[in-house]
Amino acid sequence: FPSHDMVSEDVGVSGGGIRLAGVQIQKDYSLAPEFNTMSLPNIDISSKLPSTLDLFVNNNKQFSKEIDAGVLTLQDIPVTSGVGLIKAVLKDGFGGVQEFYVPYYASIDLLKKGLYEYSIDAGFERKNYALDSDNYGDFMSVISYKQGLSKYITGEGQWYYANSQHILRYGGVFALGYLGSLRAWVANSWNGDN
Repeated sequence: FPSHDMVSEDVGVSGGGIRLAGVQIQKDYSLAPEFNTMSLPNIDISSKLPSTLDLFVNNNKQFSKEIDAGVLTLQDIPVTSGVGLIKAVLKDGFGGVQEFYVPYYASIDLLKKGLYEYSIDAGFERKNYALDSDNYGDFMSVISYKQGLSKYITGEGQWYYANSQHILRYGGVFALGYLGSLRAWVANSWNGDN
């Protein structure tokens, strides 16, 4: 965990993170960019005969494979964030063709079910950033946590403390089908002296 000048997690109440000097402990998936944190789409297809499956995401061919007759579920299909279309084309040995279409919406704000992230930031608030080089204020801390609760919901919570002022936010990111996602929060605050 780094100990230096940094920007805390977005605290929402200030319109972004807060600059501070201190320590930060966090689970950071950006250090492993090949690890996908998004909730990814699935597609169910069925074939009455052994067939060749061609899978396309946004008209880009992903793979071809031979499949047996029956029902096949392809899970966690790699896609880019945003709105798109998955197409599966089945071709049997007698020339028959079946096409299956699944529109999707994927977002980096929607974590896979069970996946979680956290950040604990504590230190002294940086005052007059870019004007003074050694001007620090009172102690403050921000604790943030989010977890994928389902394919369509990521729960979030955050506690902010500075100058005996506490702010607690909780809410989440909710998938709205193929329209996008909605982030909603409820917050309450109180002064530790009262």
